[in-house]
Amino acid sequence: MKKKNNSLINIIAALITFIVQMFISFWLSPFIISKLGEESYGFINLANNFVSYASLIAVAINSMASRYISLEYNSARFEEAKKYYSTVFWANCLLFVIIIICSSIIVQRLDCFINISPNLVAQVKITFMLSFVNMGVSLLGTVYTAAAFTTNKMHLNSLIQIIANVGKSFLLLSLFTFLPAKIYYFSIALLTAGLITLIGNYIVSSRLLVGFKAQKKYFELKKNCYTCKIRRLGFDFKC
Repeated sequence: MKKKNNSLINIIAALITFIVQMFISFWLSPFIISKLGEESYGFINLANNFVSYASLIAVAINSMASRYISLEYNSARFEEAKKYYSTVFWANCLLFVIIIICSSIIVQRLDCFINISPNLVAQVKITFMLSFVNMGVSLLGTVYTAAAFTTNKMHLNSLIQIIANVGKSFLLLSLFTFLPAKIYYFSIALLTAGLITLIGNYIVSSRLLVGFKAQKKYFELKKNCYTCKIRRLGFDFKC
């Protein structure tokens, strides 16, 4: 009965999160467009779409992380769960560094790839760079979302998302109301929301998975979800 109640709470929380996100999107978008203009706002969507496509790679190779951690944890194989937990975190740290290096090169030459008005070049580059950093922050926090999934308390993740979205909206309203309009305000707000989510999920993880920390001694290449993806395609190797 408790598991059914938890599942129902998780579903309701996820639905509330979706409603809040939709409300904020429809409410804020006209306000931001009125401040920036359609041309400038278009670069925000372009940056978000560009980063979203890049994020698909990270999502694909991290999609099994929570599953492996949950399977080992709920089977009382805590040492194995810690190995997956730590390995996923450190592998994502490496991917984060790669993302920052590649994105820095792309952003530096951004005006060679897309047509940008001279007066907007600096703002657009900052927008793209912050968007990539936000993607990296989300990647680092992937392992912390496993705690709620493992203990069937996904509503905690939803609550954190609601808080992050409200914080993002408040910051956007403040920036566009009290300061001259800039394109990168939106990316600043998204990055802030990402940091709130990261910190919130870290706190939840430390409370639900007591004793779980990203320790280098637990790092094993064969536990890495990137390696697991390769092995599922039919390739196997000894680490």
